[in-house]
Amino acid sequence: IARNPDEYRHMLKSAAGGGALTGVTTTIKFGITGLHLPAFFEGILASINYGSSFILIQLLGFSLATKQPATTAPAIAAHMENLSAPGQVERVVDEVVYLIRSQIAGIIGNVTFVIPATLFFELLARVLAGRALISAEKAEHTLDSLSALGPSWPYAAFTGVLLWLASYISGSVDNFYAYRGLGKALEKNPRLVFVLGASGAERLSRFFTRNIAGFAANLSLGLFLGLLPSLLQFVGLPIEVRHVTLSTGAVAASVSALGPASLLSSPFWLAVLGVIGIGALNVAVSFSVALFLAIRGRGIAAPERRAVYRGIRRRFRRAPLSLFFPPKPKRLIN
Repeated sequence: IARNPDEYRHMLKSAAGGGALTGVTTTIKFGITGLHLPAFFEGILASINYGSSFILIQLLGFSLATKQPATTAPAIAAHMENLSAPGQVERVVDEVVYLIRSQIAGIIGNVTFVIPATLFFELLARVLAGRALISAEKAEHTLDSLSALGPSWPYAAFTGVLLWLASYISGSVDNFYAYRGLGKALEKNPRLVFVLGASGAERLSRFFTRNIAGFAANLSLGLFLGLLPSLLQFVGLPIEVRHVTLSTGAVAASVSALGPASLLSSPFWLAVLGVIGIGALNVAVSFSVALFLAIRGRGIAAPERRAVYRGIRRRFRRAPLSLFFPPKPKRLIN
């Protein structure tokens, strides 16, 4: 959560890296769909593409927007246990504002850099293969599928639930890892010590202790985004997923395939409006589900919840720009 201008800038840089890598992910995704494989195998390859991309983003210290709300909501709920303390409601409201602002920064960084990255690989495909990454028909279908007039927003809300579920799996795996003492078991495992040495086994243990939660989240989210739609269609439920960064990359690839004239078309602007709604719903739904369950789990009573909700509405009315930009640090007067 970015709480000050320095952390806000760091979030933008981190999200920029995540957006650039997602441009690669988008390119590979269209390459997979171009193979025209059976839905199940296409879903498997898409899951591998998403999961490996998300893990690479994690290991490089970058960030993918929309993943943080479901993880940080329980921390916000923890602040709500002592709302009778002076100023505690305002502190909770501050945390909510920080979280929303961080997500907006993450989305801005992702979207700003996924567009040029996707366009670069689209140009590279034209140079190497002599044709566009996707056909004009596929590009038109992509824009229509992201239109605000279509089902893209309900799909985005469904994706928000998947984002929360991935964070739930992440926390469960992390808890299991800690409760079972798997970190210490790796460090003391005789075979690992023999192969890697005592210091190598210790480094491996520290590596998994730091990253096991992220691995669980990214692998599960990759499966949800890649394979789950194919499985749902197999059982007769034509439900798809919509993630704001991946959808933005798809729009960029479609515009490149259709040419600059498409920027003046109504399908393009309806897709842009659709992507804006996708981002809002990805964040809002994942955060709301996580916060609701965290509040219920901590047994926070209705009067305390209402006090926080009133504080959030009051803050939004008084300082709406605080949702988008951190306040400038106060200068000390000598």
